[in-house]
Amino acid sequence: MNRANFSCLFVFLAFPLGVMAQQPTDSVQTRQLDEVKVTAKTQVETPVASLFLPTKLQKKHSTNGFQLLDLLQIPQLEVSLLDYAISLKGGGELVVCIDGREATMEEVRTLRAKRIKRVEYTRTPSGKYVGKAGLLNFVTDLAEGGGNIYLSAEQGMAYKKGDYLAFADYTRGKSYFSTLIFQNWSRNHDYTEGKEHYKFTNGDEMSRIMSNKGNLNSDNSLGGRLKYTHTTPESTFNSYLNFVYSASPSHETVNEATYAGKYIGKTQKYDRYHGRAWTPTLYIDYQRSLPHNQRWRIILNAGLGREKTSLFNHEDNQSDLWTDASEHTHSVLAVSQYSKYWEGGWSGDVQLSHGWKHYDDEYLGTSPSSQSLTTQNSYGALSISRYTEKYYGYLSAGISNIGVNLNGDRQHYLHPVLYYGGNYLLNEKSSVSLNGEFTHTEFTPSNKNSVVVPVSFFESVVGNPNIKPIKVMTNRLSYNTSVKGLKLSGTYLSLCYFDNELDRFSLDESRIYRMRVNNSFFCGNHFTLELSHNFFQNHLLLTTTVQQELNYLRGDDYHLSKSILRYGGNATYLVGDFRINARFTSGYHALDIREPFFVRIDPRYSFSVQWTHQDWSLTFAAQNVFKRYFENQIHMDYGQYQREVVRAFEAQGRCLNLTVAYNFGFGRKHQAGSQEVDKKIESAILKP
Repeated sequence: MNRANFSCLFVFLAFPLGVMAQQPTDSVQTRQLDEVKVTAKTQVETPVASLFLPTKLQKKHSTNGFQLLDLLQIPQLEVSLLDYAISLKGGGELVVCIDGREATMEEVRTLRAKRIKRVEYTRTPSGKYVGKAGLLNFVTDLAEGGGNIYLSAEQGMAYKKGDYLAFADYTRGKSYFSTLIFQNWSRNHDYTEGKEHYKFTNGDEMSRIMSNKGNLNSDNSLGGRLKYTHTTPESTFNSYLNFVYSASPSHETVNEATYAGKYIGKTQKYDRYHGRAWTPTLYIDYQRSLPHNQRWRIILNAGLGREKTSLFNHEDNQSDLWTDASEHTHSVLAVSQYSKYWEGGWSGDVQLSHGWKHYDDEYLGTSPSSQSLTTQNSYGALSISRYTEKYYGYLSAGISNIGVNLNGDRQHYLHPVLYYGGNYLLNEKSSVSLNGEFTHTEFTPSNKNSVVVPVSFFESVVGNPNIKPIKVMTNRLSYNTSVKGLKLSGTYLSLCYFDNELDRFSLDESRIYRMRVNNSFFCGNHFTLELSHNFFQNHLLLTTTVQQELNYLRGDDYHLSKSILRYGGNATYLVGDFRINARFTSGYHALDIREPFFVRIDPRYSFSVQWTHQDWSLTFAAQNVFKRYFENQIHMDYGQYQREVVRAFEAQGRCLNLTVAYNFGFGRKHQAGSQEVDKKIESAILKP
């Protein structure tokens, strides 16, 4: 670590230190946490969750849930106001809810900060969310009538992009209606260049140096959602219809390729890709309370999709390559859950689910082919938990069966699953929690095939019909406390991936092939320390995070290890109607366990000024202003293949963004409820 980086780390760590001298997690779906009487406290630990209560000052300088969550400084959470994302600093899946119903990032953006009573963060989710790394729940004022209107427009001036969102809802009696429309677009000049060396099986060798000569990638998406919810003291009916259309009208790249060895010369290489996809989704969630402290829930989710992609490759003195792919998808998911509560804080839960997905793919062009893929995932589990005034713990065990039918070839993968965890309350300011699992992850559908797609005159991407799920074992141990405005959090995360997925490169006499295979064991030990403190009557907020990772990858093809140290800081100052923020994340060396490779990742820094007045907000944000591209410098020796390349991303480089938002509530107190907008479109098409 150089002297400058060490100085930055010392300042972020020493400044805060110098100032010193549930009930079951699934209760967001079934029961409410006991009301907490708080006068001057802003953070309270309970056996189930950490409760964070926003102040008037924080609400004044926040328009939506994103901005308020950033000011709450919740340990272990990473809030990105530029990317509209919420994640865990140590990794893992985080579930976000509003009043107990799952929410997306769009819904957090449209949630009025003034209506948020508290935020509950659970480190040991159970019930429906068993196996998740964390659960975040926004608790708002109860609905009595009225509605919300939210409009926002963001424009990128260095990196060209636009993000537009319109939302409206209305509550009347026991019914809730909402609609949301979004549209975004981007234009970037991302590129990859560098040197690669190949050793073919006949003894020939070849090197290629790629130099970028121009590129343009354009993407856009458009979608919306209609939602209806009806709530009574005994039951809740929640439903929505979601639609997303995404397109990549033009991805064009021009490179100069210089060859030596088996092939000699200099060529112009032109690649063009474009595609479009759309998918509607219908979601229904019905919950009902039964006599004798029982509850029953059923979820139905159905969708279909269409996708078309086109890939064209031209290189001087070589034959043109092209592939046109089309896909039809259908999916259905059904979940049934029964819960029972007993005296003494005991509860039990039985969950059954079955998911079905079908993909029909057709490839035309240089290497025509077709495939039909059907996956079915059945899951059953029994859970038991106990809640007391001092601790909360749960244990869940079950069986998962994944059935696959690829072009008539049937495969089944039967796995036991185990989840466990607990939280022990040391006092109302401190707690210790453990969250663990032994389970599996489902393979990516686009890798489960026998298709071969050529991407150049000597390179091909190959599907793997025998790829299987990854077995996963994780344990997350954390300690959290708050003392006189200082928040301290320490986390240890242990990760083990059995039959880990990674790329295997193989060469013959004239070509190189890339295939995703199960052929390694990954082990990671991650340590995270986070400190935050408020000064000058909560007008100045400082946060610093230090992360140390020890990662190991072992297999037939690779024996790799890497120690990673990274750190970052966040400073926010609130004055008048203005909110001024500065962030920094150090650069670091890392190990990618999928391709795999070693990579040097650039540091990131950003600065923003926000003006908030009543229902209006205006934000100017700048990121990495001194460098147009955010670079990943990659190097790896695969034996017969070596590479040293740079991947440059404009979206994470120099960005100058201006955002205008209007957030207006009318009528009596109301809640925005849940607005499910899922922009992700899953595909089984094999892509380079």
